[in-house]
Amino acid sequence: MLNFDCNFGVGVHLISKFVTVSGRKVPIHLDVTSWTGLERVAMQEGRSLGTVCAMVEDRLGDELTLSAGLRAFVTAYFALAGAQDDSHPQWAGGGLPVAMMARFLPM
Repeated sequence: MLNFDCNFGVGVHLISKFVTVSGRKVPIHLDVTSWTGLERVAMQEGRSLGTVCAMVEDRLGDELTLSAGLRAFVTAYFALAGAQDDSHPQWAGGGLPVAMMARFLPM
């Protein structure tokens, strides 16, 4: 994975990484917090980073870039995880199914 940093002078520092998504190398530009969250989602769900990105990409409409879709997905994932009820069997193990979460992306 090739990494390079971009700073557009507006207080947001983006880190760009090339991730293999559905067999092709795709540049993804995210802030540090979004990268950390995306890597945690992949780890918690037992999937590769590329697999999680492909699942999100498959559900994107034409309005969002993959990077924007991934930011929305990570935000929704952890917002719902914070609201979870640990006593409910659906939340057993502390993770949320990625396939279920991806449907919350705007289409």
